[in-house]
Amino acid sequence: MKYFLLFSICISYIKVLSNRLNARPIIEFQKDYIVKTIGCGTGCKYQITQLSDPEKMKDGWIKVKVKKTLHFFSTDGKETSFRGIESGTSEVGYNFAHCKKEKFAFGSHPDRSDAISQDIFYRQGRSTGKPKIQSVAGNPFGQWKKLCDFKKSI
Repeated sequence: MKYFLLFSICISYIKVLSNRLNARPIIEFQKDYIVKTIGCGTGCKYQITQLSDPEKMKDGWIKVKVKKTLHFFSTDGKETSFRGIESGTSEVGYNFAHCKKEKFAFGSHPDRSDAISQDIFYRQGRSTGKPKIQSVAGNPFGQWKKLCDFKKSI
């Protein structure tokens, strides 16, 4: 009787352990390869959500699918519309970075066909060589760096 009880307990434990080992883990992609908030002027910001893992493209660029949500605020801090655009309006597109060429782009097509790219450093004037981190420019340096950190991790 003792052995039967011990055997039953062992079998139960093995079943529980087996179920835990065979359970499929919840797989989430790394959500740290984007800048989550970017200013776009006084009373304006983009909230950015990463929708995919970054991918290397054949031409040396890296892309990640994102959702950009635009928010406008009045002087008293309440959300409002601006020039006919409702606060909370979203668009889905792709952030692109070319680490060697020091370029960042955003576009709505995954092949970068409609993306507008920009240098991540100022190339002329008093700020030559300094990173573009200002919100008026969309902080291309910060966004580029996040995607290029992905490239370093692979």
